[in-house]
Amino acid sequence: IGLAAWAFFGALAEFAERIRLFRIPLRDSLNRARHLPRSAWGMTLAHAFLGISIAGMTGTSAWQTEAIRSMKPGDSAEVAGYVIRFDS
Repeated sequence: IGLAAWAFFGALAEFAERIRLFRIPLRDSLNRARHLPRSAWGMTLAHAFLGISIAGMTGTSAWQTEAIRSMKPGDSAEVAGYVIRFDS
């Protein structure tokens, strides 16, 4: 999660530095943002969404429930309120 936050907020901080956000008037910052090359926008969006993707992958793998069971023919197991029987 830390790596995800670093990628996301690092991309936003770099973008804010490029447009000099909060260091010059907002109108001038927006004007600088509008005139940035597309490669700067692409880099910012790619790194920010990479951070979001890392957070999603980490969350789904860290908070999932998994049970591995060994069953022989005739055994039953309960999964999410359903009883599953291994016939053959």
